[in-house]
Amino acid sequence: MISLFYSVCAIALLLVLFFSSKEDIRYHRISKKYVILCFIIVLTYNNIIGGTIEATISFIFTLGLFSAFTFLSRGGFGFGDSLILGAIGWFIGNLRYLQYYFIVLGFCMLLLSAYFIIKNHKQNGKGLKNFFIKTTLVNINELKPGMILADDYFMKGITEKEIDELKKKNITAVMVKQAYPFIPVIFLSFLIYTIGYLAVL
Repeated sequence: MISLFYSVCAIALLLVLFFSSKEDIRYHRISKKYVILCFIIVLTYNNIIGGTIEATISFIFTLGLFSAFTFLSRGGFGFGDSLILGAIGWFIGNLRYLQYYFIVLGFCMLLLSAYFIIKNHKQNGKGLKNFFIKTTLVNINELKPGMILADDYFMKGITEKEIDELKKKNITAVMVKQAYPFIPVIFLSFLIYTIGYLAVL
């Protein structure tokens, strides 16, 4: 019964992660609705099976670790990414299994890094050097909703309205952070983890 309920909740989480991945790839941001949906699923699961202290520790550890990672790698707090990953840690709820998930997550992040390094190398021949540049100057006409301004430490992304306001002020270019979509990595790693977990149940 618990394994069936776990499967249903895991599939629901995967669906939320899939749609939030599409948004992250397109706009480099996550809507609050996806974060809320993740927590509704996880809270429902933990209330039915009986949440544990270990599950709470998994949530806090995962949230803190990824918040620190996004701040160091992108110069800001990616709260959408961090909260969703924290929810995944809470859902897994077992520190030993969480280690397995982090192994898969780390492997998927290496694949993402390799992809962007190769992509950067093809575009401008700089590859690894360009991968670690945190900001770049963008013409105001090339600025798109979701792009993260250099002084946006909470990684919320610029809106269409804010772009129009910058144009009215005759600003011609702004510094933006180089943002990489992490939700697709969380989705892929959780998919691989779930398949492996259910296979050994």
